[in-house]
Amino acid sequence: MSGNLRIAIALRTARSALGLSQDDLATKLGVAKSTIARVETLEHSIKGNTLLEAVNIMKLLGVDMNISPNEIVIKIGEKGIAEAGDRLKQDTLRRIEMRKSGEETRKSRRARERQWAADKLLENEDNK
Repeated sequence: MSGNLRIAIALRTARSALGLSQDDLATKLGVAKSTIARVETLEHSIKGNTLLEAVNIMKLLGVDMNISPNEIVIKIGEKGIAEAGDRLKQDTLRRIEMRKSGEETRKSRRARERQWAADKLLENEDNK
């Protein structure tokens, strides 16, 4: 099994375990969503520093990734379980809201996420 395949499997598994979308992970890494998608579908190799950053982010969120020539080990600690549980609850609520109001467009979702981020920035500035 190639190194790129091992990395793709580990990255997708860890990301999914946390309930992160490709877009979520890309934002945390400061790369385009298409970069994550291409790495996970073996269309592109991930840069070493980006992989290290991904491993560090996953570790901060409670998921340890260990990729070796013989195995891939994904360990989800309590923090990772709590993070995934929180995201799962949020996604469930979002899906219920979407069913009630019809299908939400990607554009409106991004607008809502931008508004949420702006509100958080304002809240942080008010707390200073």
